[in-house]
Amino acid sequence: MEVGKPLSNRPDEGRIEINVECYPTATYASTDKGANEIAENLKITLQSAYRSDALDLRRLCIQSGRQCWIVYIDLLLLEGGGNFLDAASLAIKAALIDATHLIDPMNSKQLMPKDTEVTTPFFSEKLLPVFVTVHKVGNSHIVDASKEEEACSLSRLSVVVYPDGCTGDMLQEGCGSCQLETIMDMFELAKKVGMELNSALTKTLRLERELRS
Repeated sequence: MEVGKPLSNRPDEGRIEINVECYPTATYASTDKGANEIAENLKITLQSAYRSDALDLRRLCIQSGRQCWIVYIDLLLLEGGGNFLDAASLAIKAALIDATHLIDPMNSKQLMPKDTEVTTPFFSEKLLPVFVTVHKVGNSHIVDASKEEEACSLSRLSVVVYPDGCTGDMLQEGCGSCQLETIMDMFELAKKVGMELNSALTKTLRLERELRS
């Protein structure tokens, strides 16, 4: 994280910048060019979800139009067994939940000693989403697909899912076409799994913090 200048069209907000690097060994790509294309597509897709108004990036503003926090997230993919997008979104959410800043005792509404250092999260875990990708393989729908399962998939639907079950961006890819009923079934499955993933990740991080304290 570092202090920077807000965007001119969003003077009261900070921002999240995501960078993805992908080794050829982590993908089907046999060249750096192919790996770079995969990394760029991942970056664009992830960035779109974390620039959403639902995140309340105003919490990153220090001084309107002058200073803000810029959160840099670097993802390095060394080896993969498939399902890059969903796994990357889980890692990003975990990192953002742990991102905290100090509370100034002089400006706090709570009574505390001046020498006390108290931190508070930048983001509420309730506002941070994950991606869930559902693959259509034959007549079945698969989540958390392996490389082999991805190779058999003719169509996939990626959905941004928030902890409360609300959804954001959707991305459909693949060479096969889907009927509306099939897409709705895939969407409902993604929504259900997304809520479970959000809940499981939050519980895991809370347990980890308890063990560290």
